[in-house]
Formats: sequence, C-alpha cells, structure tokens
Amino acid sequence: MTTIEKREKNNLYGPPIALGSAEVRGIDFAATYAALANNGQLLPPNPILKIFDPQGNEIKIEPQTPKQVILPAAAYMITHILSDNAARPEGWNYFLALAGGRKAAVKTGTSSKKIGENTLPRDLWTIGYTPQYTTAVWTGNTDGKPASARASGMESSALIWKKFMDFAHEKLPKQDFVRPSDVEGSGQFLYINGKKPEVLKGFTPEKIQVDSLCGGRVSETTPKEAIKDAVILDKAFPIEDSYANWREPVDAWLGSEKGRLYLIEKLGLTEDMMMVVAKPENICDRPAESVPQFTSTLTDNMQLFSGIYPVEIDYQSTNPMKEAQILINDKIYRTINLNNQKQGKAKAEFSVSRADGLDQIVTLRVVDTFGYSTSRNYQIKILDKDAVNPVIKTDNPTTMNVKSGQQITLSGTINDESDVSKIQIFVNDVIYGTLQGVKKYNFTLKTPGDLAPGKHIITIQVTDFQKNVTTQVHTINVQ
Repeated sequence: MTTIEKREKNNLYGPPIALGSAEVRGIDFAATYAALANNGQLLPPNPILKIFDPQGNEIKIEPQTPKQVILPAAAYMITHILSDNAARPEGWNYFLALAGGRKAAVKTGTSSKKIGENTLPRDLWTIGYTPQYTTAVWTGNTDGKPASARASGMESSALIWKKFMDFAHEKLPKQDFVRPSDVEGSGQFLYINGKKPEVLKGFTPEKIQVDSLCGGRVSETTPKEAIKDAVILDKAFPIEDSYANWREPVDAWLGSEKGRLYLIEKLGLTEDMMMVVAKPENICDRPAESVPQFTSTLTDNMQLFSGIYPVEIDYQSTNPMKEAQILINDKIYRTINLNNQKQGKAKAEFSVSRADGLDQIVTLRVVDTFGYSTSRNYQIKILDKDAVNPVIKTDNPTTMNVKSGQQITLSGTINDESDVSKIQIFVNDVIYGTLQGVKKYNFTLKTPGDLAPGKHIITIQVTDFQKNVTTQVHTINVQ
C-alpha cells in the first residue's frame, strides 16, 4: 500500500466533517457530547448494566477508563457557547430551555436530501447535556426518505429532547458546569489563559454600501432592501500573502456570530452592518425587478392573548423564492426556507407576550433569490391571559346505541377566546387521532374494526394555545 493510499484510508472525511459532511450514529453523537459534559473525557457507551452466570451470580464488570480527548478548557468553552440561552434567536428557548432555568448545553441540526429540484430535510437532530445527563434525539423516516418540507430539528426532535430532559431532571438538584481554572474572561467572551485575542488597534475600517445578495457592488438593479452598510476589513488582519487560502478562514470567521460580536465591540460597529474582507468588484447578476406576492392568515388589528399562534403564508413570484420571515417588533423571529419554489404555502408559528408591550407589530416578509421582497405589517393588541376553557359544540348525542357493522362519525365545532392548539380523540383512554390548528373536528370509527361489540368510552379533548383543556365524553354501545 502506497503512502497516498494509507493517507486516504486513514483520513476519509477531512475538515468538512465539522460542517456535517459525514453521517454519524446517534450513540456516537451522544458519546461525543457526553465527553464535552465530562470536561473532555470520553467514556465509550456501554449498553450492558449487569451480567449474571447460569447460577444467578453477578459477574463483575470492569469499569472503563475515560480517555482525555479534548482539553478541559476547550470542552468548557464549547459548553459555554451551547448553554448560552441569551445568545439564541428570539423564540428558540421555547424549544430548548429547560424548566426552572436549569443549565443545559444543546444543539439542533437538520440534514437535507436532494429530491429532483427540491432540497428536503431528512435527519432532524437535537443533542444536549447537563452535568447529570446527555440525551440525543433523532427524528425522521427509518427508510431514509425525506421529511416534510416544513420539518426541522428545532420543531420536532427539540420538543422531545426538552420534554424528556425536564422529566429526567425533575427530582435532581440544579448543577452548573465546572469551569476549569485556565479559562478566563467573563460574559460571552472567554479565552484560555495566555491566549487572549489581541485587540485591533490603530485601524479605522472603510465604510461602504454593498449588495447583500452576493456581497457585490451596489448598482441600478440592486433592490433597496438588498443595500446594506458594510465595512472593509482587508487591512485589519496581518495575514501573509504566502498563505494562498487566507481569505477563506477569515470570511468564515467574519460570518460567525462570535467573530461579528468581537469586531462590533472592538471597532464600534452596529450589529446590522455587513463585513467584507476587500472592496467588492463584481455586480450581482439579477433580472429586472419582479415583486413577489403573498397572502396570509393574519389580519390587521388582531387581538391575541400571550402565547403561540400558527400562521400560513401563500406566496407566488416569477422568480424562485428564497425565504419567508416573521418579524416581531422589527426583530426577526423566524426564517422559513422556501426551497427556491415560485409558489406554495409556508406554515409556521410565532409567539407574543404581554411582557413585551400591549401593542405590537408582526411583520411578514417574503424574499426571492435575487433580493426582491415584499413586506406587510399587522398591528397586534395583546390581551390578558385567556383563562377560559374551550367550548365544544358536539353534533352527536352523549350516548349512542349502534349495530355492529355501522360507521360512527363524531363531529363538532370549538369556540375559544384563543386559537385551538389540538383536538384529540381517545377510544377507551387510548389515543385514536389528533387534529392541529383547527376549530372543527370529524372522526369516523368503524364497527367492529375500531369498536368491538360492547360498551366504549369516546373522549374528545380540546387544548388551546394557553393550555386550557376541555373534554367531551360519549358512551357508545355496539350491539
């Protein structure tokens, strides 16, 4: 075997593995994150708890020796980043923050699969840890097929992760991660002893305007929404020209949140400024202006209680669509990938809180791949908390006698001060079906398929977004 062959065999992935270029088993994911929680010490997972011989005597299992695979300081700094709830975009902590302010480091992730011209999510991950437990959650299809276009690790596996972790820690004391002695700094800016980043001195960045679509020069075809203030940073970094690829890691660092925050603080910049290494020379290639159009389920002057609400956006454009945005009081709350489709529907949720003011503005914005966009504002008045349970108006009697072989349809409408989160039907205390985001239900039961001869208790349970619950019970006798 040649040296090159050996190198290729032993280095199958290379640096791109850090960006998710290789598949990893869930148990390996969990073990890696557990090593971060354990100050960089890796303990291989062992599914065997006890071993007994044929006579019932327990065989001693030799404990495994942990291996230091990451410097404790480096492991702690990763933990510090992943556990910083304040650094997450607004709304994310609803899915990730544990009950009671318990400290947890957690990361979501979504892989994609190319299907024809569409890129759809496939593997939906959430992995996180406390000083006591590490949990990895995967959701998706076991046959490798992609999930719904609206699926994400945040809104699927994260909810499972949070619910399990809250349950697992319910009777455990709160613990914080132990900070190694060689980690210095405070707040969001930590560094290892002796490796404090040098402050940029004597540098005044040149300010320009750029086309945010491609980072190119502003031209007559640049949409107003795509013009952003920027600073040029080519003279800020003493990087030798002999390093041919110097620009790639610098661009990557500038694109990171930590890099931006560092420069914003040291150079006195604003957070909405773009940062470019050198003055752009190219002009973004885009067609003549074509404004995308959309309608939504929101209306102006809405009155809502504090809580979470669904929204549906119906969009169309002559150009491929990049994304839809939900903004709360001019701050981006959620971005929805539209997968370069020219028309379609996008569904999402947004939350409002009375603590943020009685009068708020929800903005919907659709943006095509060339930077053209359309926005619409909706005035929202936040009401006091809805403490009233939903009202179920059933179309069926509470007691029914049917013959075996008949179908039974249970239907009705829901009245509630806030929107309905879900409608569930239980057959003899076992969940039969669920509807989400609607105020009407229609369930069909077959006899004897769903209901054998005899007496059955059918329960309709309605939950609104304020978690108020109402039930409607039907007794069905199948003869």
